[in-house]
Amino acid sequence: MQNRPQVYFVEADLASMESSNLIAPFAQEQLGGIDVLVNNAGFMFEKSIDDMTEQDWDRIMAVNLRAPAFLCKALVPQMRQRGGAASSTLA
Repeated sequence: MQNRPQVYFVEADLASMESSNLIAPFAQEQLGGIDVLVNNAGFMFEKSIDDMTEQDWDRIMAVNLRAPAFLCKALVPQMRQRGGAASSTLA
């Protein structure tokens, strides 16, 4: 018999600041915390700069830059609690 890992998911809009508030508690409740965080979400619009709106730009920045930072902030405590995690402070 083949072992199959459990698969969990949380549907979240990473452009929303609420995504970290959905993902971190889910990970704690369902998995007892996490060991590793891979921030691999990101996208770009297929638009020229002339056609890009301020809302388009804000969404790109929210998903590509803000979400990874705040997911780390929300999940690093779980990793530390499990005996791992590394973080640095920008001076």
